[in-house]
Amino acid sequence: MSLTQWLKTGSVKTRTPVTPGLPDPADCNSTQEALIVQTGNDAVDTVVSAPSRKRKRGDYNNYDDETRAKIARYAVDNGVARASRKFTSDLGRKVSETTIRSMRDTYVKLKKKVGTELVTLPHSPRGNPLLLGDLDTKVQDWIRKVRINGGVINARIVMAAAEAIVTKFARHRLERYGGHITITSSFAKSLLRRMGFVKRKGTKAVKHLPNDFDEIRQEYISKINNVREKHHIPDTLIINWDQTGCQLVPGGDWTMEKEGTQQISISGLDDKRQITLLLAVSMSGDLLPPQLIYPGKTDRCLPKGVDFPSTWDVTCTETHWSNEDTMIQFVNNVIVPYVDEIRDSMPLNNSTTQKAIAIFDVFKAHTEVRDC
Repeated sequence: MSLTQWLKTGSVKTRTPVTPGLPDPADCNSTQEALIVQTGNDAVDTVVSAPSRKRKRGDYNNYDDETRAKIARYAVDNGVARASRKFTSDLGRKVSETTIRSMRDTYVKLKKKVGTELVTLPHSPRGNPLLLGDLDTKVQDWIRKVRINGGVINARIVMAAAEAIVTKFARHRLERYGGHITITSSFAKSLLRRMGFVKRKGTKAVKHLPNDFDEIRQEYISKINNVREKHHIPDTLIINWDQTGCQLVPGGDWTMEKEGTQQISISGLDDKRQITLLLAVSMSGDLLPPQLIYPGKTDRCLPKGVDFPSTWDVTCTETHWSNEDTMIQFVNNVIVPYVDEIRDSMPLNNSTTQKAIAIFDVFKAHTEVRDC
């Protein structure tokens, strides 16, 4: 329906869109909106359903090396036209005279070179010749060995390695010795693309578990369960804690930017400043107040103008790492008050004798706590 017809009738004949994802005109709130949606849908449906005007790639025939030699030898003896008719009939598919003529010329050149009839006629190498020739494979092998050993590969390293390998095995090919080879950054990047190498962010190696990990884990859990059952320890008094490093300015190394932008700057990307955060949680799911450890020798290194909750344990060490003193401080300021609070909520006969379990790793700073 045209706009003139709509102005006269005031109605729109809606149709369900054929192309998936198009809006339904029936869901529009006004007739004009429905007309706009229907007009756009009709145009898209027409374009999508129209046959593609892109030319279909021809069904090019490939012949093995022996067949190519037979065709070329027959063309030399009987002519190109007769060879085309014969092998079109024998192979059951069209063998063009242009293809046969190319095979014949190549056959004649190779026959003169080797001085005898050819049994096979290999294809000519495709693409541009390799800059390093036979040394290209040696450079690729070296790059793969570096990656297997965990070394870094980039354009500068590839350039240096290629220059050294060519100097060692074929110095005369380099431009400075009168040859044609100049090792450039473009060559290095092209080589890496041919090898399928792309820029990736480094990742940390996965820690390997010991072969008897399942047995160790089961034994560890059994020990905890035995102590828990022996002393009737509730979930609220089974506490697990550990430390982690936290950046003072949290951020990431990925962002959104306009396509084609060369430099992508991110504030704080190179910021290495950290603090240590110590978190503890009970088996019942209670998150205990944290301990924050800032780098510094005195309390003057702590943030100014920040009102931390009174239950938080905020302290400092010279390296912001946990040590024996901060661990004992954490136990006295966080763990003990929490355990006392749980005990006070229990019946009187258990309020002072009820035991608790603390679970932590064998980090050196935990030694003093374990021996207390």
